[in-house]
Amino acid sequence: MWLFIYNTHMEQLIFQSLGIKYYDLDTPALLIDVDLLISNIQKFNDLAETADISIIPYSSIHGSKDILKYQLQGNKTLNRACTNSISEAEELVDLGLQKLTIKSTPISKNQIQRLWALSQNTHVDVVVTDPQHVTNFQQACPSTGESLGIIIQPVSQSPDREKSIITIIESCLSSPNIQYEGLLLEESLTLPKEDYSSLIKLIRSKWPESEIIALGDLSVKNLQEIHLVDYLIAGCYPVPDIPYLVNFPELSISASVLSQIISKPTREHLVIDSGHKTFGTDLGIPSVIHDTEHEYSRTLKPLKFSAEHGAIKFDEDQFDQITVQDKIRLLPNSMELCFNQFDMMRFVQSDTFIGYKKITGRGLYS
Repeated sequence: MWLFIYNTHMEQLIFQSLGIKYYDLDTPALLIDVDLLISNIQKFNDLAETADISIIPYSSIHGSKDILKYQLQGNKTLNRACTNSISEAEELVDLGLQKLTIKSTPISKNQIQRLWALSQNTHVDVVVTDPQHVTNFQQACPSTGESLGIIIQPVSQSPDREKSIITIIESCLSSPNIQYEGLLLEESLTLPKEDYSSLIKLIRSKWPESEIIALGDLSVKNLQEIHLVDYLIAGCYPVPDIPYLVNFPELSISASVLSQIISKPTREHLVIDSGHKTFGTDLGIPSVIHDTEHEYSRTLKPLKFSAEHGAIKFDEDQFDQITVQDKIRLLPNSMELCFNQFDMMRFVQSDTFIGYKKITGRGLYS
């Protein structure tokens, strides 16, 4: 029999004084530039204004109450949030949100009990894909007057998609404690008008109050021609990563990982103290952010990363310019994965460290 012990406290935090330059922070450190964070949020809200759609923040990307509070100040942002798990939703109850949406359907008996308990403190919508999900919720419903909202996510390739959706809706309507709310449409790049428009029209012809929610930040640039979607669940725009900035070049690098050079084993390679905190094996390695104090950073080329270290190539003629203990910043290829490797963020403003902020959603999957 195997016994696995998971340590949820990955960071041993040694507090440093406020007011120091971010460059003097211990590494690896997840840095958040507050001014750029706020700017990104406003720019994305401007895009939502153009698309005439309201934003529901997807807080699971960063797992931070502090970043979510900034998001909720956006002029096109609702006082709502979407999380990937019950645990993450439980962390947000004290924010007084109008509604919480849980994207991953609770399946186990324990999860469903926690779902109903959560609904005692706030309005909760949960995403489902199968009529059995609603049956499971109904069977576990306590007799204390709680209510639960249901959002249906269509299964794109299912030949019985419409029939299944109607079955779920009718099941909700027959239950005094479960309310049908609407549809969740998830696509990676664009919203397929041809595929979903007829479905939306069918559902709204029978249930005109249905909310239609699109999931995926990129949809904000593809919704101008679609007037069938009410809300957009989006999450990475405050802290964009490499692929996100390709699609949203108007945004700025607001989150990065400060790392230290610990050795120069050859005249063309250096090693830094950041490994898996900046990359995922199936999501790609990070890039080096140009630092005007270290011009050599412009040409640094990340090669290979392990659990604790990263190997970076440089031009041999720059060997004497690079000093062990120099610090560089990295931009991850997946900001969601990066945030889940840290317990704390370091907020900075004008290159000055202004405070530690906890990542309350880190590691919360259930």
